[in-house]
Amino acid sequence: MDVDLVVSVYEYIDSLDTIVLFSGDSDYLSAITKFHSLGKQVIIYSFAEYLAWELKAFAIKNPRCRYVELDPLRSELELPKSP
Repeated sequence: MDVDLVVSVYEYIDSLDTIVLFSGDSDYLSAITKFHSLGKQVIIYSFAEYLAWELKAFAIKNPRCRYVELDPLRSELELPKSP
């Protein structure tokens, strides 16, 4: 987990309503759980193949938390392959 990223969010937590995570890594579950317990909305963006089941399950079970699969946008988000 990128500890610096989580620490940065905590510095501004009181002024934030929504936390947006562009990762499906389960290492972020404890941070997401904490942010959610503080009343923050949490949105997780990830490609389906990289979205950890723990994050998906948390988002499904908890209000103010959701996940968005990026697969429909893959062609727009991926860099073109070099020749």
